Amino acid sequence: MGLQKHSMIQGRFTLSWLMLVLCSVFGTVSAKAQVLTPTPQELTEIQARANAGNTRAEHDLAELYKWGQGVKQNYAEAVKWYTKAAEQGDADSELNLGYAYQTGSGIKKSEKEAAKWFEKAAEQGIMVAEDSIGAAYLYGKGVRKDEVAAAHYFGKAAEQGDGDAMMALGSMYWFGQGVSSDLVTAYMWMLLGEKFGSVETALRENPPFVDVPSMRHDLMRVMTEPEVSEGKELADAWLAKHPQLIPTKLKK
Repeated sequence: MGLQKHSMIQGRFTLSWLMLVLCSVFGTVSAKAQVLTPTPQELTEIQARANAGNTRAEHDLAELYKWGQGVKQNYAEAVKWYTKAAEQGDADSELNLGYAYQTGSGIKKSEKEAAKWFEKAAEQGIMVAEDSIGAAYLYGKGVRKDEVAAAHYFGKAAEQGDGDAMMALGSMYWFGQGVSSDLVTAYMWMLLGEKFGSVETALRENPPFVDVPSMRHDLMRVMTEPEVSEGKELADAWLAKHPQLIPTKLKK
């Protein structure tokens, strides 16, 4: 593949991935539906437990302030309570605190702090955090650029069924970023990413610009037919090994 073609494809992937990361604005729209407005008595109880240092109550109070459920929406107060819970090791709060620092919602924007909290949540197995810290390492956002670390975290998220991480990992195997170049493995992850990502994107109110099929077809052009077949077989084997992760829309 010529240098110009290689740069064009990498550039398209970089743009797509950066836009995807920017879609993570202090939580997701769908998450709001899960935060129920508490009754006055329930709110008083949550506040009392949070003030007493109960980690779950601190997180719940932060959620109420973030979405303005039962209280006046206040991002700064949300960050205050997320911080208290995160400092006690609450993974969900670590993730949300990372979003707050990433977007400057309720606190001064800081890529370094965002990466710090994303990584803490990722180490507790939070898939979205693994995705976020993977992107941070890939582009050197708040941390020293480290493609090996990026591939590591994308791999962890991909193994949990994250379509976006699958696509990222596929691209890294294609171009040998943080891993040894392996077109068959790259095709496997891109094929899986296309299957899983198509469902994720359909569920988003503002889907990111990711031309997944086009990227996979670009990869196919530099592969032999046996390599493509092997990649498909590996993808089928992965799906057979992880039936619990297959989205309902993909099940026949």
